[in-house]
Amino acid sequence: MNGDFHSRQSSIIRPEQLELPIAIIGAGAIGSWTALSLGKLGCRNLTIFDFDIVESVNVGAQVYTSLDIGTLKAQALQTRLGFLLEDTIITARTGRIEDNLEEISHYNIVISAVDDMDSLRSILSGLHNPQLLIDGRMGGNAIEVHTVNLSDRQQVEEYEKGLFANEKAIPIPCGERSVVYTVFVVAGIITS
Repeated sequence: MNGDFHSRQSSIIRPEQLELPIAIIGAGAIGSWTALSLGKLGCRNLTIFDFDIVESVNVGAQVYTSLDIGTLKAQALQTRLGFLLEDTIITARTGRIEDNLEEISHYNIVISAVDDMDSLRSILSGLHNPQLLIDGRMGGNAIEVHTVNLSDRQQVEEYEKGLFANEKAIPIPCGERSVVYTVFVVAGIITS
């Protein structure tokens, strides 16, 4: 590929600094756009974890097209990004989080793009090595991005205080769950 691929941002970050493998858990709205954004930044090694399939409701706010409906999200994202990111290795893992915790624990950067607290607790419990956890959340126009250095016990304890039971989540009407411009903002913050 032409060496100019990342030249418009090379004064801010050099792609050769972005060799570290990154795990993205969840290939929905936040996860799919974050993967694209990281790849466009120059990250060269992304592993996408998601067991779900693409449905028609996913097409409006996620990277997918109607051709992906019925396909496993991780595999569909691997294919879509393969067209858009010529110098990035995209690996798809289609099992449940609980089945992938051992592999996930080997990544130094783990991005959580899951849509429930139980999954987030599973991710947190499965990370054993000092790592960076980035947790993106959104609903309607509201966004949150949490960054936790898992080798800092105080940061972990503070972060755990913000984890609540799934039942305590504020119900969001279906038509507000994945607003596309909000998703782009979250993906940009995570990438930054």
